[in-house]
Amino acid sequence: MTAYWLKLGDAPPAAAWAPLEALAVRSAADPALPPVEPDDFLYAARVERAGLPDLHVYRHMLTGGYLDVDDLGGLWRFVGRSSGADGYAQVGTLADALARAGLDRAERVALRTRRGPRRPGPPGAPSATGEGSVPLTVVDGNTRDDHELASA
Repeated sequence: MTAYWLKLGDAPPAAAWAPLEALAVRSAADPALPPVEPDDFLYAARVERAGLPDLHVYRHMLTGGYLDVDDLGGLWRFVGRSSGADGYAQVGTLADALARAGLDRAERVALRTRRGPRRPGPPGAPSATGEGSVPLTVVDGNTRDDHELASA
């Protein structure tokens, strides 16, 4: 097994994103799963494995968790090194892989970012477009957000 870890400034090949994009489609098909937003990930490494499809390692920028996806869409997790070789084991379900990467809590973290939530919520909840993200109050015919009112 040989791993090729990217260094700062290295650009992954365009094809490296295909397994993550396919995983995002699978996740979107099940509303019970957290969203997989490829733009929220860094491409970390490609692992060549004898007799198995290459493994792609993605790191989530908000949670720091890893998703390990092979060229065929198989899900894996790093289980440590033994005898100097990297070891990976298959993950049972997509839900388990997303939870291991911390995506079950990524939506709560995303609320604190400029972009905001990754999936639209109920009416009045913050949206990815920013609508509803800042409480507004009308004062003397002018609309101000609550932060402006507190500092006035």
